Amino acid sequence: MVSNSFEAYIATYELAHVTFMGGTLLSWQGSDTGLDNSWQKTSEGATIFAGMNYSDDSFDISLWYYNINGEMSDATANNSYYGDIVGHFHISEELFLHLGAQYLKQDELDRSGVSANIFGLTAELVVDGLGLNIAYNKSLKESAKQSFSGFGGGTLFTNMDNMILDVISADRDVDSIVAGISYGYGDFSSLYAYGDFKGERDSSAIKEHIVEQNIGASYEHNDFILGVLYTVQKDEESTGINGGDWENVRVLLSYNF
Repeated sequence: MVSNSFEAYIATYELAHVTFMGGTLLSWQGSDTGLDNSWQKTSEGATIFAGMNYSDDSFDISLWYYNINGEMSDATANNSYYGDIVGHFHISEELFLHLGAQYLKQDELDRSGVSANIFGLTAELVVDGLGLNIAYNKSLKESAKQSFSGFGGGTLFTNMDNMILDVISADRDVDSIVAGISYGYGDFSSLYAYGDFKGERDSSAIKEHIVEQNIGASYEHNDFILGVLYTVQKDEESTGINGGDWENVRVLLSYNF
């Protein structure tokens, strides 16, 4: 609900349906940083990226490369290679089907412990403002390594308000599935999502199982936005990871002028 802010140098070039982008991220701030400092560096060294996006009425394709250089001192240092494709199918005047696939490959740098292979699938059916969707991600175990979803949560199909696959990906296979329903009518929209994140036993024989539910609604008219999001998380293995069991309500009121 609350966007993160970034300090960066970015260059873009558009050619027909294709957009190319590249740049460097210097620092960021927002709710995902913990708000402990006014601004935080994205890495002790440099964070550079390059990517392209193709988009038309039939499908979207994205390809991205990130290099986070920690100069031997940053726990997030890695090379990341990401790609996704989403197809759009107009079945009838009020019926749409969206199907997508994604892949993320991360290679460790500077002994950071970040290394991953993650696959994802998603499907959404939209009928006259009512959307039904389901998403799946699979993270393959790499001994003593875990994934990193970037600054602000990343792009995995199963990312929720709080829970992301990274939280339980260290040293184990992880399966995550999220199903949801959304509805929009005029200036009003609502959603409900249920996520199940299961991690197999790691080298210490510890399993993880986190369930999260998101319930939200928003009203947007001209420059005015009112949003409410209720999040419930339960730690089914009672390991205390990600804060254990908790509930959270957030309200956003925004007016641009």
